[in-house]
Amino acid sequence: MDYKDLLFEKKKVIVPRARFIQLQQKYIRNEKSLHVFTENNDDFEFYRHTIAHVFTGYKIEHYSMEGKKNVKEIFNEIKTTAYNSSLLLFFVDKDYDDILNIPMIKEINFFYTKYYSIENYLVSSEILEIILGRFFTHMNSKVKIKLIDLYNVAYSLFVKQMKVFTKFILLDREKTKKAELDKFKLAYFIHIEGMVYMFKKLRTDYIYNKIIRDTKSTKLQKNLLRNKGILDILVEKCNYDKSIVSFYKLYQKYKEIELISDPKIHIRGKYELWFFIEVIKTVDQAVKKIFDNDSDISSEHEAVPRARTPISDDNIFDLVCPKMGFPEDVNNFAKRNYANLNGHS
Repeated sequence: MDYKDLLFEKKKVIVPRARFIQLQQKYIRNEKSLHVFTENNDDFEFYRHTIAHVFTGYKIEHYSMEGKKNVKEIFNEIKTTAYNSSLLLFFVDKDYDDILNIPMIKEINFFYTKYYSIENYLVSSEILEIILGRFFTHMNSKVKIKLIDLYNVAYSLFVKQMKVFTKFILLDREKTKKAELDKFKLAYFIHIEGMVYMFKKLRTDYIYNKIIRDTKSTKLQKNLLRNKGILDILVEKCNYDKSIVSFYKLYQKYKEIELISDPKIHIRGKYELWFFIEVIKTVDQAVKKIFDNDSDISSEHEAVPRARTPISDDNIFDLVCPKMGFPEDVNNFAKRNYANLNGHS
């Protein structure tokens, strides 16, 4: 960890105390104000619309806690006070807590995502349909159906591969918790083109360099190559402890993952969202191919669909969250607290 990272960690340590002081200043008994604690601002953007829908007429005060640990810390500090619990709502990502049997807070006003994290809620064919309809020009139903079919095929392949990655991650989280997972870049292993999922082939350094340097090699041929394995990248880039790995341990973790029915429970949200955005970036390529190869569609529609607003990590929460439905688990959580606050059974 470098000096900049150390400063950031020290700053995060004082957040719970600072936010508690803010709460003391803002909380007024019998006032219709709701105090919402989330890991960061993106999380609040995800939850905000459901909360505002359920708590109509309430002023919403948000407290960004700079991480899950701080949300839990301030919750534990506040729960012994005289505050009305249903006026203070706490939201965190589940992460691997359930899989690794990490104790979870079970209180009416403390919420865990049903998936790994909030990012997983934004990745689906339904959300893609919203994006295609809202953020692309001249999008028609026939093209949309073909694009969603392409997405579904790509997603099934992505899920299959993520099981392989996740067995390494779970082993680390169970044994050492040392791996810096944000530094594990899926782009080293996965290439998306025209909404088609492709897994890069592992080659020896000699073959890899030969193809990369060959002027006759196409861009796609080069894009589909890698010269390092999964464990190599984890060790080199992510501070992964190689000594914890054995074939038997990885096999056991893979068997555990196979028993999980919904892949969103074990796929890291940031990884799934990366895949989703990479697919969206190549919609224009897929549309061009559809119009080039499907004479019925190209003859029916003069205007070719084009992206109106580029979707990225920076704007997907702001653009998509207001247009998606209220997630059922978030909505039920908010309703339970509203009922508890207003004396409803």
